[in-house]
Amino acid sequence: MTDFPKDPAPNGTVTKQLIEQLRRHPKRVVFTEGEDLRVLQAAARLVELEAVAPILLGNRERIRN
Repeated sequence: MTDFPKDPAPNGTVTKQLIEQLRRHPKRVVFTEGEDLRVLQAAARLVELEAVAPILLGNRERIRN
């Protein structure tokens, strides 16, 4: 899960502003494709950034593995 850059938006000030707003007021976000590897990677990165509290929908065993 290290495919994402450390800087959430190296060239995007709008994205940086959004991440900062989310950090100040974290939200729960529902990911309907919780078994998809790309979704899991994105959710993990957002947790790492302390931006959201993800809710992953899907088969619990597939999500955990």
